Amino acid sequence: MIAELRERSPEFRRLWESRAVRDRALGTKRIRNPEVGELVLTFQALPLPAPGQRLCTFTAPRGSVSWERLRELTAGEVAAV
Repeated sequence: MIAELRERSPEFRRLWESRAVRDRALGTKRIRNPEVGELVLTFQALPLPAPGQRLCTFTAPRGSVSWERLRELTAGEVAAV
């Protein structure tokens, strides 16, 4: 995929070659689940002692729509959206 992006986008190629691309250790992700719909989750990637490995956590604020949807998923109380 990187090769294709480098070929199609001069800007991506410039950023990639300058090493200006960086990994995000925390932020927000939107995930579309076929059973409950959109989940807006906070993530954090924690480095592990083994090279190239990370522990990733995804959470939703208690009481939020995403929190309720995660509860539905874990309880098996879902119907296709």
